[in-house]
Amino acid sequence: MSATPVNLMHFEGGSALSTFRAQALLARLQAVCPRVSAVAARFVHWAAFDVAPDRASVDKLQALLTYGDAFA
Repeated sequence: MSATPVNLMHFEGGSALSTFRAQALLARLQAVCPRVSAVAARFVHWAAFDVAPDRASVDKLQALLTYGDAFA
């Protein structure tokens, strides 16, 4: 591991499951455990920087990682 401190940032992304896939997964989970009432998943992105990024870089990265359906 590097001796240089790393600056970590996380960015919450959109939904990782379409409605169709969420419903299909829910049915499979309920077949195993009927108490499961819902399923959801979202993308989470981590970025490591050698130095603290400036606001413009963070904004640009955030824009690049904003895609797909929003997580509800």
